[in-house]
Amino acid sequence: MMLQCLIASIADQRLYLCSLNPDTQQQTLQSWPISSAKKGIGNLKNSNQTPLGWHLIRAKIGAEMPIYSVFKARRATAELCDLASADPQRDWILSRILWLSGMQKGINRLGNCDSMQRFIYIHGTNQEDLLGKPVSHGCLRMKNTHLLSLFDQLNIGCPLLISVAPIRSVLAPIVTQVASVGSNYIKQKNELNQIFNNDSLSRFMALLEVSC
Repeated sequence: MMLQCLIASIADQRLYLCSLNPDTQQQTLQSWPISSAKKGIGNLKNSNQTPLGWHLIRAKIGAEMPIYSVFKARRATAELCDLASADPQRDWILSRILWLSGMQKGINRLGNCDSMQRFIYIHGTNQEDLLGKPVSHGCLRMKNTHLLSLFDQLNIGCPLLISVAPIRSVLAPIVTQVASVGSNYIKQKNELNQIFNNDSLSRFMALLEVSC
């Protein structure tokens, strides 16, 4: 099974998937445009802001549903959204849902800052023309075709770091950032330590130059 880590850069308005095959040590790096929150970054409930820090993919919802399927309360409604005529004022949840759970107690987990209880997702959007700009209500929006590709690749439990910084600034210190993953997430921490080391970081930076 591939070892994986997602990195969402608020500065870049892009989502990056770093993957490592532990048997062959082959690495891949993919990226897609996203939209984070119009109201900026913040971890508090009811803020309509995008939370920062380490998360994981808690659940994958909508497998095998048609593209542009409409979801309400994480359930497909049997509607298909017409992007051209969809109400732009509505926060459409389309195609697939990747439900996030915080991994850092007091930052994005439990209390008044719990990302899972805030229903923070990666999801498809009707406003694909606005991707690359911060316009969401707190979630990370993606182009629907891109989301389907990502959804099919991801493992449940895949870690995700949401950072304000550009990807180059995120990758450089990521080995030390992994230490902030909570004690309840030993599996994720062990996998991250395999993905990111001095040698692999150099190779990911090289991949970044040619593929993103």
